[in-house]
Amino acid sequence: MEGNRFLVPNKELLYLWLCRLAKKVESGVVILDADSLLVKYVNEYFTHITEYSREEIVGGKINMLSEMLTEKKHIEELEEVLEAGTPIKRRLFQYRKDGSGFWGDITVIPFSADEKKVQFYFFVINDVTEVVHMDTLVQLERKLYLSLEKDYQLSHVFEQICDYVSTSFYRPNKCSIFLVEGNRLQILTQSTIPEDLKKSLNNLDISRYMGDEKTSRFLREPVLSSNIQEHEGWSDFHWVLKKYQFVASWSQPIKNHQGETVGIFAVYFEEPITPRPSDYMFLDRLAPIVTLALKYFKQKSEILKLAFYDERTGLRNIASFEKEMAHIGGQRESGVIYIMEATEHQYIVDLYGRVGGDALLKQLADRLGAIPGFQEAIIARYTSSSIIVAILNEDPNQEILLPHINELTFEPYMIDGKNVSITLKIGAAIFEGEVTGTMAIQHADTALFSASKLPGTVLHLYEESQRHSIEKELEVLTLFASALKNKEFFPMLQPKVDIQTREIIGFEALARWESAEIGFVSPAIFIPVGEKTGNIHKVDRAILKSVLAWQRERKKQGKRLFPVAVNISANHFYYPDFVENIEKLIKEYEMDPKYLILEITESIELENVSYAKRNICQLRDIGIATSMDDFGVGYSSLSYLQELPFEEIKIDKSFTDSIAEPRMHAVVKTIIQLAADLEMKSVAEGVETEAQHQELKKIGCNIGQGYYYYKPMKLEEVDLLLLQYEEDRG
Repeated sequence: MEGNRFLVPNKELLYLWLCRLAKKVESGVVILDADSLLVKYVNEYFTHITEYSREEIVGGKINMLSEMLTEKKHIEELEEVLEAGTPIKRRLFQYRKDGSGFWGDITVIPFSADEKKVQFYFFVINDVTEVVHMDTLVQLERKLYLSLEKDYQLSHVFEQICDYVSTSFYRPNKCSIFLVEGNRLQILTQSTIPEDLKKSLNNLDISRYMGDEKTSRFLREPVLSSNIQEHEGWSDFHWVLKKYQFVASWSQPIKNHQGETVGIFAVYFEEPITPRPSDYMFLDRLAPIVTLALKYFKQKSEILKLAFYDERTGLRNIASFEKEMAHIGGQRESGVIYIMEATEHQYIVDLYGRVGGDALLKQLADRLGAIPGFQEAIIARYTSSSIIVAILNEDPNQEILLPHINELTFEPYMIDGKNVSITLKIGAAIFEGEVTGTMAIQHADTALFSASKLPGTVLHLYEESQRHSIEKELEVLTLFASALKNKEFFPMLQPKVDIQTREIIGFEALARWESAEIGFVSPAIFIPVGEKTGNIHKVDRAILKSVLAWQRERKKQGKRLFPVAVNISANHFYYPDFVENIEKLIKEYEMDPKYLILEITESIELENVSYAKRNICQLRDIGIATSMDDFGVGYSSLSYLQELPFEEIKIDKSFTDSIAEPRMHAVVKTIIQLAADLEMKSVAEGVETEAQHQELKKIGCNIGQGYYYYKPMKLEEVDLLLLQYEEDRG
């Protein structure tokens, strides 16, 4: 993949590959020719979703796809995407051939057979109507609970339900909810349907219609009529239906727990619409929500429990917690908020399911409540994997949890009948004075993020520097893409010298970033961000290209060339076409492979040793040497060295710094001897003093690198250094 495009060497092969892919994908797929904007191919899933045949689509223009969209802005957006050649993913309401609608996720992916222009667009379409309906119902439930908690009238709550549901159907409609009281209908939604229709239906005696089986069904099961203007059961209301252009009617009975119909939910459409299975399912799932609202007025306390307590753990939920914190804030109280998360929570969920994760949180809360000073603490579930705790304290700066952390982790937890030990990450923040409970929750969350980066059980109290660190990381993330585009990443070379002769024998390329907006960005910041976002391989390539271009220029000028070591990230090293791409770059810049060394950090995921060995051997076969960087600080075992044919071992700076200590001296000497036995060169990083140099020389280290010899330099500075170096050598 290059930039935002997927590359395949040949356009015809690319098309065939895309067709094979489309046949395997369990989604609707359209392949569009980027030059002609003609549809080249659609798979069976697409015809199933849209009900268009292949003959109706293939060979047609892009406007055929546009006709399936419902809004002009979506069509314009699609056209802009095709013109720009960039990927896009949107959730849109679309039409089938018969005019019925569905919610669909559309993903457009550009593909290229070269880097110059897009040749095909790969449309992936999934019918997510059921997902959207479920999301609507979840949001509706949440909105319902909040409304009920505010003691709104039942009619107001039902009007909110109608407004919410009405928008989910997308087509023009009106919704209403009726209560069935005896033989009469009572409208509870006063503002959602026209006044004339409301007057006609409100307090309607339905007993006169009970003889008509089609009419009376609505008291027992859903009745969905595509044309009520011609329905005999609606003959008394045809005049008002025509006045407001209502054509279709869908009704869903609302039943209590005894199966008795207590109400009717009705939707009126301005066009004939035949419901789909997803519509039936939506109405069927909607009915219990309305039933719940009815039940509230009889069992308010139970509803409040659902609104403010986590059903799976019995703990307060975050809404209840925040409400309590607002009350405390009004009393100008002070205290501490803790957010706690088990490091191993995801592993427990993977092994024992969500029930196991819930059990862990419940037991953690129980143990916390038994700690002195926490008996009156407010404890709630914060996220699926964490709990939040507030404790009032006259002196919030007096830490009362820290002495008791071992009580939370010393004894194992019982999950599904098994003992499970955990470590905790805890973020803490003080609320007092101008720092409100809401602010303290955010601060504790920030502190938890910092704690999560460290091993073991960790408690971090919020500091302003933590927020600045996160802001900096977010800023770097925001600028990363433009930095790659504007070529702001560049190499600085640090010479590597023969320890015995002090002769320069090569260089290491160190990635640097000088941002046009924020200036110098430390590698300690941008490298982790690049790794998290999957963009670090692009930095690798940028540095590689700069180094190879510099070497090519020196070659053209007849200057001496030196091997340059370039660091390769873990995920880049395991790319399927990694070796092939490196070989292409070597050929592109017309360089001898012997002048390139690839440094692979020891912390790379070497559990797939066979794959790593294959890559290293293939690199060696084309003449590219490899080096194990930072040896001794990762988790790789010494046994890897005899399996992986590295040419070099780089001893980490932390070892060099402590070489004067007897134990560390022995470790470094052992590494150097091990490298010699395996016919590998040893390179000591971070050499900064004459004493370190002499000791490394004495114990047989081959190569040194560090400020004692030379600092990292820009490419033009390296050229001047080498010019002077060659002149001094005569």
